[in-house]
Amino acid sequence: MLTLSIAGWVLGIGGVESGILTEIWGRVTFTAACMMPVAFLAFSRVFPATSRWPSTTILWITFTIGGVLAVLSATTRLIAYDISQTDAGIQRTSGLLFPLFTAHFLACSIAALSVFISKWRSERGLARAQLQYLVIGLLILSVGGMTTNLGIPIVTGRSTLSWVGPYFTLPFVALVSHAIIRHRLMDLRIFVSRGLAYALAMAAASAVLIVSARLFFPVWAANTAFVHPNFVIITTVALLMLSSPAQRFFSRVLDPYLYRGIEHPVALAGATRRLSRLMQPAELATELRQVLSEVLVPESFTMLVTSFESDSFEQLSGESSPEVDPYGLAALHAGQPNTTVVMGF
Repeated sequence: MLTLSIAGWVLGIGGVESGILTEIWGRVTFTAACMMPVAFLAFSRVFPATSRWPSTTILWITFTIGGVLAVLSATTRLIAYDISQTDAGIQRTSGLLFPLFTAHFLACSIAALSVFISKWRSERGLARAQLQYLVIGLLILSVGGMTTNLGIPIVTGRSTLSWVGPYFTLPFVALVSHAIIRHRLMDLRIFVSRGLAYALAMAAASAVLIVSARLFFPVWAANTAFVHPNFVIITTVALLMLSSPAQRFFSRVLDPYLYRGIEHPVALAGATRRLSRLMQPAELATELRQVLSEVLVPESFTMLVTSFESDSFEQLSGESSPEVDPYGLAALHAGQPNTTVVMGF
């Protein structure tokens, strides 16, 4: 729900910037903005583990308020109306309930950030590293978006910088992607490929060029012949990234980041050579730990073995993770046939 509301907010602002059906796109923007802080608050409660606060009752109350405001934004003039795109930027008129919308947005966002920061301070190890990047990304998105799309319009009465707000999603996406790749946030690192890295690089390059063009050439967006100039920039960046020089550059820059400088075919050949001989269990455990540490970079390594004469497991190498009981894991395999080695990461 958080992702959908952010996407709706970005899409709505983009629609208003296009100058076509600005009133409809403006209402889409405010409808998504009403649900965004509610989804943010709900996400803060359940990730990475469910917390006692905010309670289910509070979430239902905020969801009801956000839902009512979203319906009013889409169907009435009580939140905002007369939304248009001018030479000076986006213009709109505040409705009678705009102060309630502002209070709802700020209260839910501040509460959600407080929950995340509290969880970050109480966590240790890998969970703390994961939350660190997520919290920083959410802070940039929240503070930046609220400043350009809520604070400045309240103070000045104009929304001339509202187009900047969606670009604060780029640092958020970049930091979350970094946490996924390097710190296994949401256990999605296995699904991350070079395609995601290329998409992020293309988005960052396009954003820099578009923002620079709009700041230094204010009439840039107004010169729309057949297609929007922003689309031209994005298409050009995408085509350049497919060129051979760009491919070689990304291979040198991105591969060490994505794969920690490891060439997996070479690592596999080396591991096969090192393990292709008879070894004592303790020596085997040492070799496996070294191979897996070089390739997978696990947080911890524990190896348990059992002999044919005994049904009990013996720990040979490594320190067990505080989150996993290796002997409890071994007990689960005790009744399974041919279970002689258990490894935990």
